[in-house]
Amino acid sequence: MEKNIAMEHYTNKRVIKPYTYFSRVYDRRSNVKLKKEIVDLVVHYLGDNTNQKTIVDLACGTGTVAKMFGERGFRVVGIDSSPEMLRIARKKTSEVSTHVSFIEDTFDNMDLGYRKFNAAICISFSLSYVTELDKLINLFSRISRSLGDCGFFFCDMIFPGSAEEHFLQYKKPFTWDDYVMCVAFRWVDKSAGLFKVEYSFQRTSSSSGACYIEEHLCRAYSREFLENVLLQTGFKSWRFEPETEVIPLLGQEGIFHTIAYV
Repeated sequence: MEKNIAMEHYTNKRVIKPYTYFSRVYDRRSNVKLKKEIVDLVVHYLGDNTNQKTIVDLACGTGTVAKMFGERGFRVVGIDSSPEMLRIARKKTSEVSTHVSFIEDTFDNMDLGYRKFNAAICISFSLSYVTELDKLINLFSRISRSLGDCGFFFCDMIFPGSAEEHFLQYKKPFTWDDYVMCVAFRWVDKSAGLFKVEYSFQRTSSSSGACYIEEHLCRAYSREFLENVLLQTGFKSWRFEPETEVIPLLGQEGIFHTIAYV
């Protein structure tokens, strides 16, 4: 059953690419405090000699986290598929541009090359956009191979039992500048954890009644499912944090994979 949170039903709908409009409001809705806490935790794992350590920020969005790392002296490569988000990220990090760089790419095509990173991070439930098992395995395999000696992968994930509740907390329409944003959530296949989040945008001053729709197809994975993927992609140990749903994965480089250890 669809949970439609929009204030009214719009007939003049125009479907647009994800983050075309959402990129404009993303930072206004972002939990900066939580992101800072995550950065602090990752820095704790990384230890000393920050200027010699590199981080790859997968699905880096508008660059808030990349900027925080750059300001602390880390070298950061941010990767995101949205040109709109990256445009904001480059502007935001201009003062630390010698430490931070960005690449426009997708999870499917992302090439980490032969570089070895001290840490890979993927937060804000961005892994939920990988909805097919073979693609998730492929992504985790590339991440594990990209980690250098004693490197680790840090990610968060929205679990099936909390996906609907998480998005329903945004049921109140959000207004900024000349726009109103509403949210709708529906399960596509609940047994598989597959769901769709629909963001709708309408200009309050427009007489056309046009409503721009972004459809974000996502998948929530159970811990058991993720453990199976981690075992297949070279991670040997991991720790789940139940309260925050954050997963730090600690590891060391192997020949073809990362051997994870705590």
